[in-house]
Amino acid sequence: MPARYRKVKIDGRTYSAHRVIWEKAHGPIPAGHIIHHRDGNRFHNDLSNLELLTHQAHSAHHNQKHSLTATCKVCGVTFTPAPTKRARAQTCSKPCFCELMRRQKLGAA
Repeated sequence: MPARYRKVKIDGRTYSAHRVIWEKAHGPIPAGHIIHHRDGNRFHNDLSNLELLTHQAHSAHHNQKHSLTATCKVCGVTFTPAPTKRARAQTCSKPCFCELMRRQKLGAA
């Protein structure tokens, strides 16, 4: 099983490489903050790929299962679906929903 993060040894102690790189450039990591890999690749430790986030912001980023916005399949407008409908929301309004159903019915006939 591969390591969770790339590690480095300094004076006999082991540290996460991304944290060492961040601290060399910006100083100590404040309490309540973590270093996030922007591209999601935990082994890509270029400084340009690292950002400082609060634990809350980091959790919100990674726990977002479905996008907060969607694009209507009928009119192309970007809209914000209800939180319980994010996985299946396809249209921005009732008229667009009716049009989508009409198109699907015509396509199936």
